[in-house]
Amino acid sequence: GELIFSYAQSIFSLLHDLENTIEDLNTRSLKIGSTPPLAHYILPGIIQSLKESNPKLRVQLYTGLSREVLQMIVNFEYHVGLIGHLNYPDNIVKRTIAEPKLYFIANDPALPDRLHLEQLASYPIILPETGSATRDYLVAEFKRRGIPMNIYIDCENAQAIKHMVHLGMGGAFFPPYAIQEDIEEKKYRKIGIIDDLHLTVDLVYLKYRKNI
Repeated sequence: GELIFSYAQSIFSLLHDLENTIEDLNTRSLKIGSTPPLAHYILPGIIQSLKESNPKLRVQLYTGLSREVLQMIVNFEYHVGLIGHLNYPDNIVKRTIAEPKLYFIANDPALPDRLHLEQLASYPIILPETGSATRDYLVAEFKRRGIPMNIYIDCENAQAIKHMVHLGMGGAFFPPYAIQEDIEEKKYRKIGIIDDLHLTVDLVYLKYRKNI
């Protein structure tokens, strides 16, 4: 809760943009695309605020990989998307609303409380599936720093990734809002990354839109 509300200023900007989108479309329906983690942890509070200010608004929420959501927006299937940062085509408007830090989670007492990425060279890492913006970012960061990355398992489901970490099968990267409850229950450890490592969460929509 507190972690999400720390993005309040950005969320208010997001709400303003969404309300403008509704007005621009002259519709009482809003189709939002998002990744499953953002749909789970971030969007419910946003949708609640939207419904409070627009009681008759019908909101439809769909989930998928960031690239899939972006393609649906380009194809006029969704009005807006809340996704991990990608390279966007010229007809997309992008507003960055949050840049949460990434932490490494592991059930390994041998790891320190804080570490550099290079200390994870060849450590078994569980990554989101191919096509995930988070995966692309992490792979690029390891490559940019010349650090060998041991991709131990690919998995499309965030809950399954966290459970495998709990079982000691490897480590994974998550923002704080996605792991807070598990950390409180001591299912695994939250390890700080000394290097700058963060997600970029963008609100995206078409410059020129039409009714959907």
